[in-house]
Amino acid sequence: MTLPASASDPSALDATAPDASASDPSALAGAAPVGSMLVAAGTVIAPGAVHVPGWVDIRSGWIVACGAGEPPREPDHSFAHSTLAPGYVDVHAHGGG
Repeated sequence: MTLPASASDPSALDATAPDASASDPSALAGAAPVGSMLVAAGTVIAPGAVHVPGWVDIRSGWIVACGAGEPPREPDHSFAHSTLAPGYVDVHAHGGG
């Protein structure tokens, strides 16, 4: 999945991501929609940028936005001394299988 061109704007959802606001009117009022999570971290590694500090907005299981600085609302989880790489999947394996 790719992030929208304006990744710091939570309203700029990827066209392939489900639109949380379509099924949950509270998303339009700036409230956290059901099935959403906002995560803040000391460092966020995003496509084309490294945000120190940064945040990631997840809705209905999709990464819909990320940005630098203070998150747009109170984060659900905060990891001030950690690095977050949203969407990264470590596919290497050790041993047989």
